[in-house]
Amino acid sequence: VRTFMRLGALWDCMSSTRSRAPGFAESETQRLIRETARDVASEFDDEYWIAVSDDERTADEFWQACADAGFLGATVPEEYGGEGMGISELATIVEELTANGCMGAGMLIVVNVVFGAVTLTNHGTDEQKAELLEPLVDGDCRFCMALTEPNAGHNAPNLDTFAEEKA
Repeated sequence: VRTFMRLGALWDCMSSTRSRAPGFAESETQRLIRETARDVASEFDDEYWIAVSDDERTADEFWQACADAGFLGATVPEEYGGEGMGISELATIVEELTANGCMGAGMLIVVNVVFGAVTLTNHGTDEQKAELLEPLVDGDCRFCMALTEPNAGHNAPNLDTFAEEKA
């Protein structure tokens, strides 16, 4: 049984803390996000992450724990089952997970939540959003990213491939 609370429940019960705290002070929302991320991170020890990095196992349990906590839906609008938060809250999640030993959490979340969910939310059709966002939030859908070419490697500005719209 997990001891952490889904982010949406935190968000709903804290309507008075939705605005940013003045200056650099951390808001109550951010504090609760950090606490939840620490709880999630505590479920995964160094041996788990070593096995993941050595390709002995996949990070499926971590992925589902992030879904259960609401992290995968942090930037997804509420109408698609997400938390309706922004990039600042997502950055807090990633920062706390990685600070507490979840190696690779940043890339898993960035590829899926930013490149996947944010891109779909801003540019996807209604059909794409309906089909893909809720499964992402639930942990049932994963996005991937391929960024490489023989002469560029992972250096995006040096890629030769381009798209050109033709009428």
